[in-house]
Amino acid sequence: MLTFTDGTVAEADVLVGADGIKSVTRRVMYGDKAESIEPKWSGCIAYRGLIPMEKAVSNLGERTAYRPSLWMGKARHIIQYPVSRGQSVNLAAFVSDFDHGRYPEWNGSALVEPADTSEMLENFKDYSPPLQNMLAGIEKPLKWAIFELPPLPSYASGNVVLIGDAAHAAVPHQGNGASQGIEDAHVLANLLSHPLCTKATVPLALKAYDAVRRPRSQRLQQSSYDVGRLFECVSDAGEDEAKIAEAFATVMDWVWCIDINEQRDRAFQAGANHLSVLVLGIGERVGITPLGSLLACLYAACLDLVRSRYIMPVLRELEQLVARRGR
Repeated sequence: MLTFTDGTVAEADVLVGADGIKSVTRRVMYGDKAESIEPKWSGCIAYRGLIPMEKAVSNLGERTAYRPSLWMGKARHIIQYPVSRGQSVNLAAFVSDFDHGRYPEWNGSALVEPADTSEMLENFKDYSPPLQNMLAGIEKPLKWAIFELPPLPSYASGNVVLIGDAAHAAVPHQGNGASQGIEDAHVLANLLSHPLCTKATVPLALKAYDAVRRPRSQRLQQSSYDVGRLFECVSDAGEDEAKIAEAFATVMDWVWCIDINEQRDRAFQAGANHLSVLVLGIGERVGITPLGSLLACLYAACLDLVRSRYIMPVLRELEQLVARRGR
């Protein structure tokens, strides 16, 4: 049962928190521990805005203006790419503080505010005149404080589950935050729509989702931070462009080359394992066997039938016997 601040009440079998980095669902799910997993400043700010394409062409030339580009510098970098069917260029200029650890204290007054153009230009005063002209040409520039979530101990609790930025908001340097939300949704939807997922086994389906999605998404949180260090010449690759390119290609190959259906199948297996261990109480010492998974599926699909026809302790003994014989 859900009660909202306006007094509205709703009832659901599953609560999916897809409410972003400031997730209310996450705070409710973690209760007294919520403060320890609140978003933290990454040490990075970004000046963002749009430039008319004609201005970009006059500064950079047509070939560069119409192509996504990256301009690296020490503890700062600029990315640009065309938007609105080539009518404008989106520009983001990042400045990072790597001197005070992973999560420096944020002393700003707002997470997003109008940018001071002179401050922005001062931060990039050693960049070439065409790029400084690009920054100066941003229409209504904004200054963003880039926050991220620390790694959460779990994305699921009971019948509540977190996906997307509510679970694993990361810095934007890999450009794959939205795709991680899509991966989450694919795995979760397949688990919840499986014929063996019932009201009784929803918490186990969510545990299976957590077992598969949390390791990958949290690795991506870290690698996105590492890519930012690559772009800003403070990684082990330093200012060596060949090493930076090689390291970036290695990371992005892992990010992009994923078989999402393999993740789905792993989640199904994790669900069977959770059923075997947590519901039936089998496999705790001798490991999960095919028989254990079958019994778990029967339990999920026909709970009353299994309880009426079989003696549960005998099923556990049978599972353990099969496991020992299979060693």
